[in-house]
Amino acid sequence: MLVGINCGHTESGPGSGAVGIINESRETRRVGYELIKKLNEKGISTVDCTIDKAPTQARYLARTVEKANSYNLDYFISIHFNSGGGKGVEVYTDDGEKTEKAVRVCDNIASLGFINRGIKNGSGLYVIRRTKAKAMLIEVCFVDSSDAYLYLKVGSEKIAEAIANAIANEPIKDTGNVDNGIKGEGSGYDMKKIVLYKGDIDSLPAVIVSQKYKCPMMKEKDFEESGLRADEIIVLGGKPDSNRYETLKEAAKLV
Repeated sequence: MLVGINCGHTESGPGSGAVGIINESRETRRVGYELIKKLNEKGISTVDCTIDKAPTQARYLARTVEKANSYNLDYFISIHFNSGGGKGVEVYTDDGEKTEKAVRVCDNIASLGFINRGIKNGSGLYVIRRTKAKAMLIEVCFVDSSDAYLYLKVGSEKIAEAIANAIANEPIKDTGNVDNGIKGEGSGYDMKKIVLYKGDIDSLPAVIVSQKYKCPMMKEKDFEESGLRADEIIVLGGKPDSNRYETLKEAAKLV
């Protein structure tokens, strides 16, 4: 079996994803690259169909399909996160076909605590309509609702494991969330480390530091309202008379 994995959207600029409590473009890559790793561990071959940069949204979509169709794929999977304040996981397929694997993806992610929104008609989506392989677009959860807090607790590794097991027709295993900064049950904390930033102007330095430590990041106000707990908290920005450059210098000392 050969599976193409697309970490949805470009990293930034044209074609980039939604931004809420979490950043879609960043999280699609965390889930997608972990998914590639887990599928390979199961003996399933993969192709990375991710496009990081494009001049326009249209070119991003076209390049994604061109890359996917350049291989003789059995399946094409595009990872996304939803927006609009809703809740739950949903999977888009051609004509809304309830394929066994697509249904298992929904069921497996829902078993982690998310609402199961089911299979949707993806015939109007470019990557579903134009790829030659059987395709599914997975909307893991919403970036701008309480879903995001649940996602931070669950972690990208368990999401990837849920999808990988659905593709391989295996039961969900407890991964322990070791590699993405999320602590397991009984630790007293929801995550080992998190980077918090005071305002939007401080978000870029927070991205740099969170990538260095491979941990989640979010606005300090959202973290305080979420009820999440972290063993170690790194706070950037918000100092009197500080600006973007001061925050960048602060971040540089941490990396």
